[in-house]
Amino acid sequence: MEDWNDDYAGWPIHEFQRAYLEALVFHLKRPSRNALPVTESSARRDGVASEPEFLPQPGVFPGDTRVTLRCSTPGAVMHYTVDSSQPLSSSPVYEAPIIVKGTELTIKAFAAAPGKKDSAVVTGIFRIEEKSAAR
Repeated sequence: MEDWNDDYAGWPIHEFQRAYLEALVFHLKRPSRNALPVTESSARRDGVASEPEFLPQPGVFPGDTRVTLRCSTPGAVMHYTVDSSQPLSSSPVYEAPIIVKGTELTIKAFAAAPGKKDSAVVTGIFRIEEKSAAR
């Protein structure tokens, strides 16, 4: 394995998924969601920015919704897209809540911090419930 973020077809493999795959390949005890095993690959992740978190969590909402992003890594800058494309360092920088209007919005984001590797890309799909037509 060259780098922790080298992955299949350019899609990030999140920490739990990677630990589960390592357990299968190396016949280790199955990881639990609460306690991931400390392996060489997970120990190296200390030098990686934390993944952005969506507030509220992705899901279905009764009306227009304001989505905020936060990152627990001090000094991190979050880049995002709303057109389903993968965000890059040239993508817009998150500075204010993103308004979800209409029917659906897919937000993808990652965090970058000085002296750390970029986080994995996270994806949130936010849907607005269809309103029933009045009879």
